[in-house]
Amino acid sequence: MTLFVRDCCYTERRLRVWQQRRTSLKFDRLLALVFLLQRYPHLTARELAARLQVSERTLYRDINDLSLAGVPIYGEGGPGGGYTLLPDYHLHIAGLNEEELSTLFSLKAKDR
Repeated sequence: MTLFVRDCCYTERRLRVWQQRRTSLKFDRLLALVFLLQRYPHLTARELAARLQVSERTLYRDINDLSLAGVPIYGEGGPGGGYTLLPDYHLHIAGLNEEELSTLFSLKAKDR
C-alpha cells in the first residue's frame, strides 16, 4: 500500500512538472509569435506555423490566446491574406521581472 501511495505521488509530481514545461513552451511560443509579427509585418498561417514548427491548428489556438490577452492581431482571409499586428503595437519586455513576464499573457491551461 505504501508503495502505491509513493508511486501515485511520484506520478502526480511528474505530471505537474510536465504541465509546467508545457506551459513554459507555450509562453515561449507566444512571445516568438509576437516577435515574428513585429519583425515581418505580414505572414500567412502556413508561414508562421513553419517558422514556429507547430501545426496550423496550434497556431490558430495561439493567435486566439494572444487576442484574448489583448494583443492586437489582425487576420485577413483569402488569397494574399495573413496575420499582422496593428502598426502602433510593440511589445517591449526589457526591464520586466520574472513575475511580470509570467503574467504577461493569460494562458488558459486550466480551461483545457
